[in-house]
Parts: sequence; C-alpha cells; structure tokens
Amino acid sequence: MKKFFSLSFLTLFIFALAFSFTGCGEKQNTSGNDYTPDNITNETKVKNLSESYGKYTELKTQMLDKISENASNSDGGLALSMSMLGLTMVDLVALPATVCGLDETGVKAGLGFFYKDVTYDAEGNNYTITYKDSEGNEQKFLAEYDPKADSAKINIYEKDDLIFTLEYIKTEKGYASQYYAKDDDETFTTSKTIFDDVNISVGIYEKQTTAPDSIYKGNVTFADDWAKGGDVYVEIKDGVTKSVFGGQEVSN
Repeated sequence: MKKFFSLSFLTLFIFALAFSFTGCGEKQNTSGNDYTPDNITNETKVKNLSESYGKYTELKTQMLDKISENASNSDGGLALSMSMLGLTMVDLVALPATVCGLDETGVKAGLGFFYKDVTYDAEGNNYTITYKDSEGNEQKFLAEYDPKADSAKINIYEKDDLIFTLEYIKTEKGYASQYYAKDDDETFTTSKTIFDDVNISVGIYEKQTTAPDSIYKGNVTFADDWAKGGDVYVEIKDGVTKSVFGGQEVSN
C-alpha cells in the first residue's frame, strides 16, 4: 500500500480524522441510537454512506487499537503495530466517503481542504467524485451504498487505472471488510478484517494479482477463519491474541 502514503497525506492525517468523524454527516441532536460522530456504538443507526463509513471506521479503529496495544508486548510488536497503523491510514484513501450524502456545497467545502478541482454527482446511493490529489494526480472515486445491508463498495481510479477497492458489510455485531490496494510494483495488497465488539481477525496478503471475491451487498456467511492467512495474520479471540508475521507465529 505504499502508493498512497506520501508525506503530504501523513501531514494531513490528524486533520483528516478530525474532519471525517466530526463534520461530515448530517449532524443530529436527537437521543437514542441516531448517528452522532462522538458516540458511535454497534447499535448506532445510519442513513447514508457518510454516516455508515464514519461508524465502520470508528468501530474498526477501536478494535485495531486493541491489537496494537497487545502487539507492543510481543516478539514482532513494532512490525505488527505498523501493520495495524497501515490499516488505519488506508482509510484516508477513501476519505471522500465521509461526505457522500451531503449536498454539493458541503462536499466541495469539506474535500477542498485536501483536494483540488472537486466535482460531485449523486444518484440515490451511488456517488461519483473527481478531484486532484496533493500531487496533482487526477482521480475518480466511485461508491455504491446499500442501506439494507449497510454495505459499501468503493473504487478509486487514477485516469482509467484501478488503484484501490474497499468493500465492507455489516455483520450481526460488527463488520467485515476488505481492501485491495495497488503497490508501487504494480501488484496489490489485500487486507481482510472481520470484527465484533469482542473479537477481531486481520489478514494481510501481499503481492496479489487478482481481486478477492466481492463481499458487497447480498447475503454473505463469514467463517471464523475468513481473514486467516497471508503474510500477516492477527486475531483477538475470547481475550487471547495470536499473531503471525512473515509466516512465523510470534509470542504475545
């Protein structure tokens, strides 16, 4: 996933997180389970891609933080922590998802902090955003959102070249997601994550040349080992952490 993490993106990291979790959905002041960026739980109700993406990334980050905390005490702790940081940073690539559901003025105002020449088109729950990134590259963001399944599919193109895909879908107590991101050597890194409010498993597969099977929309059954395998695999299951890095299990 080296393609995305330029110094300029890292510089904007803190601002992007603040923006994406506090200013992007249609804010609500109601009580109960309605969406509010500062109080997200698995029961939080969402009504558009902006809110859904905010909920998904917040809950995922909470669980990845648990992995990073446990990894700090393991034999491959630093490398594992950096891998988990990469899974948080990659959410910045799909930053336009945080404004999908706003009007055009709100979209341009929000994304104008990070991109140039922003255009926005929404047809129901399908969104198209074009922009130039901090390095002047023209990119196109295409997103589909299924509110019934609370599931999204996001593709990002540079010119006509697919460089990034994200899919996620709501499960009973959490989410399952997968990233497919182009690397500098023209191969892809696939990352699979599935979590609930207690357990999480993450598998990272490098040097991939074919996209994983789609999990967007529809009925998907996820086995416990759905994310297992790859160059990095980490799980927290029933309070026990297991880590595999470089094909070798590391002690925790």
